[in-house]
Amino acid sequence: MSLSYSGPKAFHVSVRSPAIDAGVSIPGTGSVDMDGQARIVGLAVDLGADEYSGSMAEADIDGDGDVDGMDLFAYIQLYQAGTPPLEPPLFASYLGNNGFCR
Repeated sequence: MSLSYSGPKAFHVSVRSPAIDAGVSIPGTGSVDMDGQARIVGLAVDLGADEYSGSMAEADIDGDGDVDGMDLFAYIQLYQAGTPPLEPPLFASYLGNNGFCR
């Protein structure tokens, strides 16, 4: 499991962690994570006390300040090479949130 161990990000799930969407929701465990954020973001609950919520900056692959078609093109190339910077459903959600895929 990929975790950050020090500073303000202690024990937060990292972007490529296998813990993302790998947990099972258990009734009575609460609807928020250790940061008070929604407990399920994505397809399923994450393993551990933190729910990975990501950052739009992770989807801005070309670093121009927005998530657009150029980022999609770069993502496809990285995905085909086997090194996508984040999982496909998460990347797609950033495109949709930015109005690119509607």
